[in-house]
This record gives sequence, structure tokens and C-alpha cells, in this order.
Amino acid sequence: MVTNGNATNGNGAAQANSPEFSIQRIYIKDLSVECPSSPQVFRQEWKPNIDLQINIDTEKLEDDYYQVILKITVVAKNSDKIALLVETQEAGIFMLRNFTP
Repeated sequence: MVTNGNATNGNGAAQANSPEFSIQRIYIKDLSVECPSSPQVFRQEWKPNIDLQINIDTEKLEDDYYQVILKITVVAKNSDKIALLVETQEAGIFMLRNFTP
């Protein structure tokens, strides 16, 4: 049985070592949008080459609390000139308790 995210025994008492997970916060850590070759790059025939990179970083904040950062970079090039560069870091703070490594 699960009550408030905690496993319980038949008497309703929480089991001391049951895994717990909760989302504390979700937020935008960083956001950037650039069009470094505008407006010239948009006056050419539009045949963009798209590069997408996704990375994840983690950091232990304190006992049972972790920050996870999802980093996404998108680069659109047209005729070898950067038409659009978008970088974002979406982050969250999570509580994880009683999980095995």
C-alpha cells in the first residue's frame, strides 16, 4: 500500500527504507536565442542544416536533494552561416531517498 508516496505495512506505518521521489522545483536556468547572420542569411535560398545537442548534468545539493540540468543547443546554418542559435538549460531540484546506487 502507498500513502503520500510512502509504502506502508498492513497497519498503516510507513516502511523506513521504502524509496521516495518528489519534484521540488522546475525552472529555466538559462535561455539564449541569437540570429548572428541576420538579415542576410534569410535573404538566401533556405536550405538549413540543423545540429542538435542534448546533455544532462547532475549535482548533489545536500542529503537526498539533487539538481538535474537538461542542456539543449540547436544550431541552424544556411550556406555555412549561422542563421539561428538557441541554447537553453532547463533544471529541476529533486528529492530521492532510499534508492540503491
